[in-house]
Amino acid sequence: MKLYKLILIILTLALIMGCTQPVEVDNSEVIVAVEDPDLEVTEPNVPEEEPVAPEVETPGQIPEEEAEPEVPIEPIEEETTGTTHTVKVLNSGFEPTELVVQVGDTVNWVNEREGNLKIAQVVGSRQCTSIKSTVFNTGESFSHTFDKAEQCVFVETITIYQVMTVNIK
Repeated sequence: MKLYKLILIILTLALIMGCTQPVEVDNSEVIVAVEDPDLEVTEPNVPEEEPVAPEVETPGQIPEEEAEPEVPIEPIEEETTGTTHTVKVLNSGFEPTELVVQVGDTVNWVNEREGNLKIAQVVGSRQCTSIKSTVFNTGESFSHTFDKAEQCVFVETITIYQVMTVNIK
């Protein structure tokens, strides 16, 4: 049994290391406040806006005051036909450990851990490696809506021995 756990831990770590994605660095300017009386302060180089030429009314053109006001278009809300399924993340593991859902359904993992272990992270494996939560605390949750039929195996990466399966039909 110990060998089984060791193999599971090694495979899970290999999965996690293989699933990490490179971090993009933002090259924006960083401003740091420094208290140095000898330091010369210069204003940032901000491009000036170009002047805009006034509009000239041409014959036959309707002045803006007389034009009909635009009516805002309200977005049409999509009807969601999927069902939401809840999975508890407990100290002892996922509850339930196996779930069957339909394409378009959402699974909501809720962290209900107690005691010293209060954080959780859910990561998909195999063909579902793109599904990955951030670390979330007790009372918080992570949701994912499934858009194709497949079988997904999920690992709780904080304890690395808790596994569950979601079968999407």
